[in-house]
Amino acid sequence: MLRGLIGPVAIKGLPTEAKSNVDTLFKDDIGFGHLDGLSFASEGDKMQAVVTTTALLKHWLGEHRDDGMPQESGAALKSDRFYYYAIQDAAFAIYAELPITKPARASAAAAVLGVRGNGGLKGPPDEIDVVAIQGEKVYFLAAREAVKTAPIPTCEKVWKQMMAKPVDKKDPRGEMTREDKAMTAFTACFAREAPSQSWYATAVKKAQSQLERLPLP
Repeated sequence: MLRGLIGPVAIKGLPTEAKSNVDTLFKDDIGFGHLDGLSFASEGDKMQAVVTTTALLKHWLGEHRDDGMPQESGAALKSDRFYYYAIQDAAFAIYAELPITKPARASAAAAVLGVRGNGGLKGPPDEIDVVAIQGEKVYFLAAREAVKTAPIPTCEKVWKQMMAKPVDKKDPRGEMTREDKAMTAFTACFAREAPSQSWYATAVKKAQSQLERLPLP
């Protein structure tokens, strides 16, 4: 059904055999709510691609409205929640947007650098995710351990300052709220400082090369 809807697809460096990206149709199961499309993955899922249609993307964004998902595709591509819910079952934090050259025929293209995990999301970001929309097709390619980055002292200081603030005793989620605020300030600092780091050019180059794996004539 999906293969007929999406048509033939080949992602450079990934097996041609695809499976559904939807792990389960039962809401209470782990893996529910992934982006509906064809999934292509390398061994160990170090690199994973999902190809879908703009209609399925729009429907999926609507299904995640209550999760805080932006409903406009351009805004969604800048949201942690898009990369979190689209694939796998681990949360994702965007550390920086990476400037890539949009293919001439694509209506949108985005690349982000971030951390994916089931525990704390503070650490050197090493995952690069790229998304491109061309015609009626949407391409998403995530690569773990794509680039080696390093802590930014200025941002580590921001984190420590935020975590040193007292917990609001009236807030039942006091410690979690403090950590969420610290993470927001920390990643904002990282995004601001990233372009001046020695590894940044490599990250941008890797993002562009990932984009070029997609069949975007």
